[in-house]
Amino acid sequence: MLRKNIQKNRTLQQQIIDAIQSNPTITRKELIYLLNSTERSVKYHLSQLIKKGRIKREGSDRTGTWSVIEYLD
Repeated sequence: MLRKNIQKNRTLQQQIIDAIQSNPTITRKELIYLLNSTERSVKYHLSQLIKKGRIKREGSDRTGTWSVIEYLD
């Protein structure tokens, strides 16, 4: 069961990275809708990706963009 959750989380993180690459100005609300996920889940995975150095936010919260630093396999 734990292994399944890890795989699901990795998949969601990959989907977030894919969405950011397609649209660097994507908002958290748009990610929630696009991924059919919860706000809490998207916030958590964004923070994990930032902490791991895989993505970063450039500019302000309102007008900034996302950058993918490291693409997951």
